Order: sequence, then C-alpha cells, then structure tokens
Amino acid sequence: MDIVVKRTNELTKAEVSAIYRLFEVVFEKKREDDSFFEEFGNTSKGYSYHAIGVENGEIVGHNVYVPFRYLKDGQPFFLALSMDAMVHPAYRGKGLYRKLLMACGEAAMADGCKMRMGFPNDNSYPIQVKYFKFDEIGSLDTYCLPIRVGGVSKRVSFLNPLSKFFASFIILFSHLSQRSRKEYSFRFRKDRSDFDEHRYKWFGGDYQIVERNGFKFVYRNSDFKGILATFLMDVYPLSKRNFDEACRCIYSLEKQTPIILYVGKLPFRPLSMLRIPHCVEPKHFHFVGKVFDENFLGTEVLDIKNWEVNLSNYDLL
Repeated sequence: MDIVVKRTNELTKAEVSAIYRLFEVVFEKKREDDSFFEEFGNTSKGYSYHAIGVENGEIVGHNVYVPFRYLKDGQPFFLALSMDAMVHPAYRGKGLYRKLLMACGEAAMADGCKMRMGFPNDNSYPIQVKYFKFDEIGSLDTYCLPIRVGGVSKRVSFLNPLSKFFASFIILFSHLSQRSRKEYSFRFRKDRSDFDEHRYKWFGGDYQIVERNGFKFVYRNSDFKGILATFLMDVYPLSKRNFDEACRCIYSLEKQTPIILYVGKLPFRPLSMLRIPHCVEPKHFHFVGKVFDENFLGTEVLDIKNWEVNLSNYDLL
C-alpha cells in the first residue's frame, strides 16, 4: 500500500475520476468530476492537500484537507478543514484511515497551517477522539422553523394547518428582537472577504447571498436525508436582530419550503427558530481539532464559545 500526497493542481484527471468512483462506493452518492475542482481548488491557497491510498494501481482510500484563512483576534492564520475521509470497504480495519489523516496533516502543517479542524460523523467521531487523540471542541446545535410538517413526514400531513399557524406566530413573535442590535465577535473567526470569495463557489455555486439592512446572510435549498429543506448557513455581522430578520426574509421568499434549518453555535437564543434537543437531532455535528502550533493558538482554541462556526464551515452543503 502506497500513500501518495498531492495538491489539487497536481492530480491527473484519471486520479480525480478514480477518487469520485470511490466516493460513490463509500457514500452511495455520485459527484461529477468538474465539482472536484470547484470545491478543492476554490481555497485560500488555490489548492487543497490530498492523501491517496494506492494498492496495485487502484485508489482505495482518500482524504483531503482544505486550507482556509482565519483570524485570531484580527491576526490572520491558515487552518485546514478535513473532508471526504474514505476507505474502500475491502480495506477497512487495516490502519489506512489513520495513515491518510496523518499524511494530510503533515502536508498542511508543512505548508503553514496552524491547525486541523473537522466535523466527523457519529462513526468517525469516537475513533478520531479516542485513537487519533484529536481534541473535542464542542458540538453544533440544530435550530428549525417547521412550516409544513407534512413535508418532513407524510404521516403527520394532517398537522400542516397547525404547523403553518405556529410558524406564522413564531415569525411574528421574532420581531421582538429588533432592538437586540449587539453584534457578536469571536476570537477565532473567518477572514470574511477571503472566505466569501472561495467558499460559495462549491457545488456549482448554488447559494443565495442576500444583503439587507446593513448585513448579509447566505442560504441554500437542499435535500437533507430525503427532506427538502432551506438551510440558513451564515449571517454576518451576527446579532440576534440580524439572525431573526434573515429567517423572516427566507420565510417570505421561499414559499414552498416545509422547514428552515440552521446548524451552528449561537451566543444567543433566536426568536425565529426552535433548538432541536441533541437526543432527537437528525444528524449530530461534532467539532474536533488538532492544533499544530500551540504557541500561536493557545488553549482558547479548544472552546467552541470562542469560534465563529456554522454550516458554512462544513462540506455538507
């Protein structure tokens, strides 16, 4: 088994096709080759770091670290987002997963990245924390505004009139936050202009970026576990007022959506959405990291309260 590390612009078309064939086997989803460069070439450095497991000329494992420019108390630095860690079913349990993550980490660290961040699923999460010694930073919360619950589950379609009435009441109630103008800042936050230039070109660039009353928000309509939903992905500057107004705007624009969702860590309780208890979340969002430069980042980096983090940091949408 050979572990090969390349940057995105060093990969051949044949290698990209082989990686996405493996992706289809592992995740049972198909992606077009062109989207590979949309995602992994649109980064702060113009490339990502790829570790490939090769056996007898076949790619049987792949992991990628995507570099982004962030700010620590206003000072720029690079970190790497771990994505698409996958191993062919026939090669699992042989230590390949660990080798791929470690190889990507070494490439990112050598290129100046101060940290690795990731959002492993429930299967990978205990492995990364227990065996790979990645640090737990926290968990993201899921908020929702159910508009037509029948769009979430046909079994409860008879409750649609009730849920529509409830949603309209919540939307009306959320106007109470209009005086909450406090803008929240975080020790570790996105370098906004750099982030917006690259992140929203992924997956065909199918994102709605709305500017309204001195703030911006980003949302996207997408299928989530078989459910058509609208995801509020990012709001900036972040305040309770801006968040609730973004939700109201989506509610008025997307007449057909059955549910509006937000995934992230908020320093306030919004009035426009309800937080779903972790025990009944449709998907858990674990936030873990590996610090490469402790002297620069310090211990505060391991507390999720110090992070600007939401679904836009992640590769789900």
